[in-house]
Amino acid sequence: MRRSNTEHLSNILKAFVNDNRLSHKLTEVDIVNYCHQMMGKTLGRYIGAIYIARQTLFVEVNSSVAKSELMMYRENILSHIVEKFGEGVIDKVVIK
Repeated sequence: MRRSNTEHLSNILKAFVNDNRLSHKLTEVDIVNYCHQMMGKTLGRYIGAIYIARQTLFVEVNSSVAKSELMMYRENILSHIVEKFGEGVIDKVVIK
């Protein structure tokens, strides 16, 4: 027996995300995953953690050489994130 009031799962999930105001957090997760992809396996070995707090992307680095290289490319990282996810999501990048 079929029900007449069926909905697509994608519509239900979108409504759940909107009702619980989770879209901003999901965007932050996407940004962290994008940063891991952007930095690749070579730099990924030296990355401790990547997280976002108050519209600032924090990247913890275990190597001083990798840290200095990331410091030089900080503006490029920010511009790639803004290009992919839009203005206002991340304001600055901090390398620790």
